[in-house]
This record gives sequence, C-alpha cells and structure tokens, in this order.
Amino acid sequence: MKFELNQLLRLVGLLIFVISVSGLNSVAMAGPSCSQSLTPQQVEQVRMFKQALAQVDHESLEATVEEFNKSACPAIRVLMLDAMTRTYADLIRDYDLIDQDARVRLYDKIKMNMAYMQFTGGRGRCKGSGLNCLIQDKLKTYLPSWLLDHPQFYVSIDE
Repeated sequence: MKFELNQLLRLVGLLIFVISVSGLNSVAMAGPSCSQSLTPQQVEQVRMFKQALAQVDHESLEATVEEFNKSACPAIRVLMLDAMTRTYADLIRDYDLIDQDARVRLYDKIKMNMAYMQFTGGRGRCKGSGLNCLIQDKLKTYLPSWLLDHPQFYVSIDE
C-alpha cells in the first residue's frame, strides 16, 4: 500500500506541475471563461485528476465531463476537482491512510464539504474542530481566492 501512496503523491505533484505550466493558474488568477463546454486541455486535466482519484472515484471520465459540461461554468468545476484531489492527496499522506474503505469515506467527506461550502458560501473559518474543519481549510487553500465570490460557485435549492 505504501507504494500506491507514493505513486499517488507523485501523480499529484505531476498534476500541480502540469497545471502551472498549462495555464490553469492563469484561469485561477483572472477567473474562468464560462464557456458551454470544457476545452480539450481542461478535459485532459480532468482525466489526470480522475486518474489520481481512481481508487475512490469510479465515475467514468466521459460521465464526469458530461456532468461538468451541463453546469453553468465548467471551468469552475475543474478548479473544484483540483482542490478536492489535492485535499485528498494531502490527507491520505498526512495520516498514512492505507485502508481502502477509509479512503472512500474520506473522499466522500471531501465531496460533502465542498457541497457544504457551495451552499453556505464557505466564508470564514469552520466553527469547531475535527476533520470537517480540516477539509474545509484545505479546500480553501487550494481553491482560487476569487472563487468564493463567484456567483457560479454557489448552489441554492431554489435553482
């Protein structure tokens, strides 16, 4: 299992490098172009994130891309997946998490915290302590600072 963790960490490191070279950082600085569909470059980024999450996210690349393309701003969904992937990699590394069921539960918790932030705005520090607060803090670290102010980040039940 330790070998798999090292592979995942190398892959996440490679993803960070590719993102910085490929221009996702420029999107993160200026805000996304909310086009109707992902660019080929963004699809490749999603593919790499999905590869890093393969043990815990079994949805196909095609289904994920289709879901992202149905959203109002697919580029924001790529940034969110990036933050969730990095958060997941950090936590399994920091806690040397090797149990597969625990990894799946952790990724589910990361997704739930991202959804919580979308419903609540994710402003301020998490009240309390524990894993949920740690996850929200890490997600905020990896999300571009402007994203929490972007109207396409938020979800409401009224929509």
